[in-house]
Amino acid sequence: MNIIDIFTNPLILRMFLGALLIGVLISLSASLLGVTLVLKKYSMLGDGLAHIGFGSMAISALTEKIVSDKFGTSIGEYSLLISVPIVIAAALFILKLNEKSKLSGDSAIALVSTSALALGYIIYRYATGQASDVCSSMFGSASLLTPSSADIITTVVLAVIVIGIFILCYNRIFAVTFDETFSKAVGINTEKYKTVIAILVALTIVMGMKMLGTVMISGLIVFPALSAMRVCKTFKGVISVCAVISVSCSALGIILAFLIDNMPIGPCVVMVNLVLYIALTLVGRVKTGK
Repeated sequence: MNIIDIFTNPLILRMFLGALLIGVLISLSASLLGVTLVLKKYSMLGDGLAHIGFGSMAISALTEKIVSDKFGTSIGEYSLLISVPIVIAAALFILKLNEKSKLSGDSAIALVSTSALALGYIIYRYATGQASDVCSSMFGSASLLTPSSADIITTVVLAVIVIGIFILCYNRIFAVTFDETFSKAVGINTEKYKTVIAILVALTIVMGMKMLGTVMISGLIVFPALSAMRVCKTFKGVISVCAVISVSCSALGIILAFLIDNMPIGPCVVMVNLVLYIALTLVGRVKTGK
């Protein structure tokens, strides 16, 4: 396929625009939260929740099988909604486990995420009789897979929630990100806003895991933030540049996925982000002489 086919074939154009809309919304949501996660050294939270997202998708597949067998109907278009409470609950559990247990943050995330990954694989085998869906679940949809109306609606709603809450809580999140001790001193409920951040990350993971894949979505959270930090030094500046980088890389990655037949979108998006990060790092070293 070439670039002309995308814009001249109505069916392919519809597929492309649907994927692009979802990609832009996911990118914007991820860019807002990525900076906070990187600065607070919570990057592993996104990666851990992405693995848990795989387990939640397996549970969705099992639920669909049970409903189909008993009632003869399909909930495939709405299966993504089943993942929302599961991933949110996992995010809150990880926070509590980190605070109340003797495990360090990374250990708590590794414990929960690895268990979810293993359990998810077993559930997939039981639900489908094979592991055929594992690759697409982990690395994202094939480039020519048309997003369903339910997927688009779900993504739009979740993106509005994530972006809206982040904007409303921006000042508090900024304070908690840079100085948690000072935030407590001035009366900010830091635990509340850490919980808010964890829930927003969970929603972003749910948004992206079907199209980009549960393994790839964490890269979309981390890479744009790291790239933006090579360019800007202020929090607001980094977030603004991060949003531009995230959306641009996602759009380019989606285009590449459509041009390369049967290539999943997730790896293409992550590789574009990786190339940009390496380029900005090299430019920065040349400028500083290091």
